[in-house]
Amino acid sequence: NNVHVFIDEVNQVANWAKDIEVAFDKYPRASFLLSGSSSINLLDSKEDLARRAHYFHLKPLSLREFIYLKHGVLLDKFPLEGDLLRSAVKYEIYLKEKFADFDMVSLTNDYIGSNLPYLLEGNRDTLQDLVEKAIFIDIAKGANLESDTLSKLERLVLLLSASNKVTYEGLSKDLGVSKSSVSLLLGYLEKADIIKRVYPFKDGKAGARKEWK
Repeated sequence: NNVHVFIDEVNQVANWAKDIEVAFDKYPRASFLLSGSSSINLLDSKEDLARRAHYFHLKPLSLREFIYLKHGVLLDKFPLEGDLLRSAVKYEIYLKEKFADFDMVSLTNDYIGSNLPYLLEGNRDTLQDLVEKAIFIDIAKGANLESDTLSKLERLVLLLSASNKVTYEGLSKDLGVSKSSVSLLLGYLEKADIIKRVYPFKDGKAGARKEWK
């Protein structure tokens, strides 16, 4: 019979990728489902688990997904096309019919309290703790960076969060590092899921020449 092995927070185990590689080859009928909170650690395992593993980025539940899992109600997707104002009015009527017997305030609070969006409403210290963990534990271990570079990463997050518009030149000056170093630091934050890259909207060579945001 096939065997399914579930391991949560696998990134807490030293050299776990090599152990899984050996187990995968020794027990071909076994399936290993692994999860962890350090995206950098998981992504770094690709070298050992090449051609053996499939990677899935599990994002926070949307409100629509949460309602389906919690209450079994599958909502239609909001149509992001045509006359959006008219669509919004129609969708509001649709929601009122679907949730005539629900307390929407309680439902929304339940979603916020059970999912990552609570960080937007909750204590700011909690969000800061998670960012510091990602930098000083996940990135520090995965990239083997010195404390001075880690401090620059923390400062970079503050600069990004406090500015509506930043440039590589400006960040380079504020952090006291080269533009190429800024690019590397942004790459670490992206791998840790602290920031997300936005690609140029234009297609072809025109888009390729533009800087990523």
